[in-house]
Amino acid sequence: MTDETIFEELRHLCAAILHTDPTTITLETDLYADLEADSLDLTEVIVASEQHFGTVLDPVGAQPRTVAEAVRLVRTALDRSNAVPTA
Repeated sequence: MTDETIFEELRHLCAAILHTDPTTITLETDLYADLEADSLDLTEVIVASEQHFGTVLDPVGAQPRTVAEAVRLVRTALDRSNAVPTA
């Protein structure tokens, strides 16, 4: 899955949860300042992302401020879940 695909899917998740037009969301969109999300909204975005992408986001890093940071969190989680352990 490409970062662009992750972005497009996150854009629609954020738009649905935060009741906004997805076309207004860019990688630079600040979840708090631009979309007026609060901590509960962000928790909903994180849980929805985990369910949608079938992975668990890093709880320490799961405080994205921008959509780009959220994309990186999902990318890291997907890469981690696809990693093949070495013997």
